[in-house]
Amino acid sequence: MLEDDAPPEPAPRPLARTIGRLVAGFLVAVFIGFALAAVAFVANAPVWVGPLVFLVTIAGYFLIAAVIILPPALRQMREAVRNAPSPESVAAATAGESVSAGATTIAGDPRPDPAPTMPDLTTTPGKVLAHQLPRAGMNAAVQFGCAIFVALFWNGIVSVFVYQFVSKWARGGFPNGIFNWLQVLFLLPFVVVGLFLLLAVISLGLRWLITLMVGKLEVEVSVHPLTPGGSSSLHIAQRGLFGIGRVNAALVCTESATYTAGTSRSTATREVFAQPVIDPEENPDATGLPVAMDFRVPIEAMHSFEAPNNTIAWAIRVKGRVMGLLPFGDDYSVVVVAQ
Repeated sequence: MLEDDAPPEPAPRPLARTIGRLVAGFLVAVFIGFALAAVAFVANAPVWVGPLVFLVTIAGYFLIAAVIILPPALRQMREAVRNAPSPESVAAATAGESVSAGATTIAGDPRPDPAPTMPDLTTTPGKVLAHQLPRAGMNAAVQFGCAIFVALFWNGIVSVFVYQFVSKWARGGFPNGIFNWLQVLFLLPFVVVGLFLLLAVISLGLRWLITLMVGKLEVEVSVHPLTPGGSSSLHIAQRGLFGIGRVNAALVCTESATYTAGTSRSTATREVFAQPVIDPEENPDATGLPVAMDFRVPIEAMHSFEAPNNTIAWAIRVKGRVMGLLPFGDDYSVVVVAQ
């Protein structure tokens, strides 16, 4: 983060936390109601039993939410309003007299956060330069596997309804009557959600396939950790069947800030800095791999650190095209230390 960047605004966390709980509880109630309705259809219950069971489950959830979830949430919101900083302390924080963004105290609180620490990032020896950087984020195969699991779980339940409807329609023709059309309207939103999950599986599967085509990307730097104002060489090579074209790389910084309001905590993450290192528009010859380039960290750049309420993370972001069409992108972690 550049030191003069303004911190992101804190969200009204008690309200956001309550909404999150309500949505999560609603989804659970939908799953339960959906499963009970499926049992009713499989057991050849009267046509009105399935929708009735589903609606009763949802109504029971709203009753429980009104009794259990909402009263504590309202108390938390009232407490957050009482504990909110005064306009004077906010003005002092804006003037630079308080702690940095994400801290739990403002101007004079006797309970400051523990001192921030440097991230523990281990590099391996590179083949061309001194340090090979590790890949950041979740593996594409793991994301694809999680998407498959969710899609199978959801569509497995929906398929019971679809099978029953198709069987009845095959025996009696196109649905007639208000109850049959209510069944169609009842099922339609769940089928749409299932289709979106299938699209997510296809998208993540394509990303995983592109990752397999690319193989292993070796991102190396000559100096690590980096320092504000310091320079380093960057070398990117590839071990895979399909080469990456129009390669571009950038040094990016991401800030995460955690805010406390009452008993609730909220984390905001944003990209606060991006500096091109390899740009095919400016360097037409640097369109494929391997590629090498020198870069410099801005002198005013904030160093990496990890604290209970703040994190500053740096990475080398590599993007390109496989077979001239398929997009590829990955981040590789790097640490910037204070001078």
